[in-house]
Amino acid sequence: MSVARTRSIGSRNLRMLVVRAVVLLSLAFAMGCEGGDDGTEGSPSQVWPTGALVASAVISADRGLVVSAEGQIYLTTDQGRTWRRAHTPAVEGLIDLSMVDERVGWAAGPGVILRTDNGGDTWTRQGLPGRATDHRIRSLAALDDLRALALTDSGGWIVTNSGGATWLASERSDARAASGESRHSANRVRCFDRSLGKCYAIGDILRMSSDVGEVWEPVPVADSAGIPVFVFRTGGVELDSADQSALEAAVRSVHGEPVRWKVEARISQAEIERYAEDQDPSALFALIEARGQEVRGRLEAAGVASVAIETGGAPPWGYEDHLDDDPDFLTRYWRERRSEDPSAIVRAATQLTWTDVAISVDGVGILAVAEGGRVFAASDWTEPLSAVNSPDQHDVLAVQAAAVGWVAVGRQGGLWLGIPSGRSADAVDVRVEGRELLSQPPPKESLPIDWRIPMIHAGEAFFETIRDVAASTDGRTLLAVGDEGRMLWSSDAGAIWRILRPLPPADSRAAASVPITR
Repeated sequence: MSVARTRSIGSRNLRMLVVRAVVLLSLAFAMGCEGGDDGTEGSPSQVWPTGALVASAVISADRGLVVSAEGQIYLTTDQGRTWRRAHTPAVEGLIDLSMVDERVGWAAGPGVILRTDNGGDTWTRQGLPGRATDHRIRSLAALDDLRALALTDSGGWIVTNSGGATWLASERSDARAASGESRHSANRVRCFDRSLGKCYAIGDILRMSSDVGEVWEPVPVADSAGIPVFVFRTGGVELDSADQSALEAAVRSVHGEPVRWKVEARISQAEIERYAEDQDPSALFALIEARGQEVRGRLEAAGVASVAIETGGAPPWGYEDHLDDDPDFLTRYWRERRSEDPSAIVRAATQLTWTDVAISVDGVGILAVAEGGRVFAASDWTEPLSAVNSPDQHDVLAVQAAAVGWVAVGRQGGLWLGIPSGRSADAVDVRVEGRELLSQPPPKESLPIDWRIPMIHAGEAFFETIRDVAASTDGRTLLAVGDEGRMLWSSDAGAIWRILRPLPPADSRAAASVPITR
């Protein structure tokens, strides 16, 4: 064989080897991008969550999940010391995560909902109604292994009652929406265990649903100023000087707060009988309107801007136009306006953008947080929420129930442990390494709350925003996540936290960590 032919064959073999090598490398890269890291022997020693971490879940005392905005889900089985990537389909991004038990849960993002049935190891894509790209999921929450709902950017809902076998679009109808409600007011949804059966839509208004999003009702919030009901004489429309003093004191008590005032006038049964002669309601309409204008004028005189005052229950002067289609229209109006005494109700409602809500471990107390560091609580979820002391003026972005109270997180590295002041006789003991950290009774009442900055092990001060915090069912294990891959783990109900970071190489002489306090 000639030298030229030998060189040609050798060159061709070399080119084939190069092509094979390129193909193998491409396949390896594609498999890594598509399937994630399965934690097997051939995988890298550490795969560490990076970037913006937007959601977390605690499955057990050792197992946790975190979600990155880039669309990756990471799993730990050793309290956050090491992590591996879960097997997920390729997605544009993820925004939320909701686990219902140690095996079943959902994750969601723009145009995608994923489900796991093995504790987060593998995730499968769910079939969405219509075109998946039409459903840009803003938030998702699961009530149990069959029921879950997702909030979309359009203000609608996607709901499943079949474990994700089918998802149905459930747009909010005008009949279900409160007066003046914005379709885009909600930005987060939270659901709690099946025995409670409650889901909360969180945004400009805090709402609660007991039927997986079919009907939403506003969560009552106590009046900010505590104004008494003003009573008029029969047929009267003027307030006395004492009433004016009460209004002025109420206005001063909420000075500087973003408050809207709502005025509703009432009439008595005696006035209905006296002034509604021959079924002509004009005199009663004029009485209701005059009382509303009287209170409105007094509020303005006390320094309230007219644009911050809303007069409810305005008389329907054109009621005849409705009677053919709705014969009971006027009867309902009188029922809503009737009270024992001629009166006016004045309420001061603080305008809030709610960010999160949590129910206590025992399923009784409720805590809700809003922008500007505002916190509201009730010892029973059937009671109105009342404002309580705040941990900080920075935005509180998420809250979670812990075994001895509440854990809240927020901007500029915000991390707080809140202990309610009311206690029952039974103590809750939390121990770490045999040392008792907290020995306190569980919450009996939610007001007020003693907010503390917990101890943090093995880390310097940090200021990345903490965006989410999750807890185990008993509230003793917690995982907080945020920007720039920031993660913290607590095994003692939030009293002490450990900053999670990649382990140093085996031959490293890294100094032992020491506890610090921020």
